[in-house]
Amino acid sequence: MKTLGIVMSARMDEQIFYFDEIIIRYYIASAELTAKELVIAARSHWGIERKLH
Repeated sequence: MKTLGIVMSARMDEQIFYFDEIIIRYYIASAELTAKELVIAARSHWGIERKLH
């Protein structure tokens, strides 16, 4: 394990931020990632998940 990270996300629609829909996800990676790289990897992962459903 080289990276342990937490990514918080929330839904936003037409400039309205929904505080009641904040999601916290925890990630473990074997690669050493910066915060920006971790967010890119997380978004990529969930983009693939959404395409499969």
